Amino acid sequence: MNTLTNPKTGATFDSPFANDSDARAALLARLAAGDFTRKPEFPRSIASKPTLTPAMRFWLHKLATKSGPPESAKTGIEVELAPIVKLLDKAGTHLKSPAVVLSVKPGVDIKIARASAKSKWAGSIYVTSPVFRGPYYGRITGDAFFAGRDINEDVLSVLQAFADDPAGVAGALGRETGKCCFCRKPLSDVRSTAVGYGETCAKHFDLPWGATTILSPH
Repeated sequence: MNTLTNPKTGATFDSPFANDSDARAALLARLAAGDFTRKPEFPRSIASKPTLTPAMRFWLHKLATKSGPPESAKTGIEVELAPIVKLLDKAGTHLKSPAVVLSVKPGVDIKIARASAKSKWAGSIYVTSPVFRGPYYGRITGDAFFAGRDINEDVLSVLQAFADDPAGVAGALGRETGKCCFCRKPLSDVRSTAVGYGETCAKHFDLPWGATTILSPH
């Protein structure tokens, strides 16, 4: 086994591949087979990188490996979502009900938001459908993610990708849809359209508002 560490989150992964070339070939094969039912831009961008950072190498091997079914909700699923908690905590100092809406695949979105004070899991972060009474994917409580009845690998991949690179994922989605994933308003000015989210939301969620965001590979 080849143990890799994501320096952004501290997560580790035991890769079955001896080297990056083998992992890249396996990931390209998965892409060709249509294994990624959500938009495949993220795994495709990782597979195309000639030079890999430690975080990119972690994701190259992880995405190339076919995973089994999610772990039981009783024990929590081992994904590193602390950056999402931090993001909502930061926005919560400015907004009453901060939320993020991300695309999983065409026609399927997820909403990430704090549970209300009256909720059984007040203080936790729910991952649900933006549609009322829609699918329930789980919750983030403390350092653990607890799977809901509708959880699947695609949702987990989107959550982990967003946790690893909030600005990159949010920016790519905004540039594609023309809407900010935080406030859900249309991106009207040239700068917001280029970055993928608005300046006000960038301040609320403590995200970069510069050239590095515009040039994000995702």
